[in-house]
Amino acid sequence: MSHTVEVPAGEPILIVFGYQDGILPNPFFRAYKRVKRAMRRAAYHASVELQPLSRLPAHVDVLIVVPPAGPREFGSSDLGEVVSADPDDVQAEIDRVVERLVADGSLVHAPVSTRAIAVHRGFRAVTERARLAE
Repeated sequence: MSHTVEVPAGEPILIVFGYQDGILPNPFFRAYKRVKRAMRRAAYHASVELQPLSRLPAHVDVLIVVPPAGPREFGSSDLGEVVSADPDDVQAEIDRVVERLVADGSLVHAPVSTRAIAVHRGFRAVTERARLAE
């Protein structure tokens, strides 16, 4: 029996949390960790990175920054969407962006290995497991 898995075309969506050099607000860092964990658990075809604004990758699909940073301050020329949110409200803004990307079809699930899928085979009574073979 063979299982075929559709592989999403192209590179994963790159979501970058950009911060000013030397300034990383704690709520912003917590939001980054939460989004990275949520993307991995949901098996989305996306990569989440934390980078200083001075060292942004050449291509970014979604850039999340805290004010007062604006699009003029970035060295990258191939920026997708720039989301600017207050550190305390960044999580709600990110949730809206992810919901929109899923609705647009831009953010899809990555293929999952068939070895990673657990199969539940039911429970056995304690007396059956504990019984010694005679």
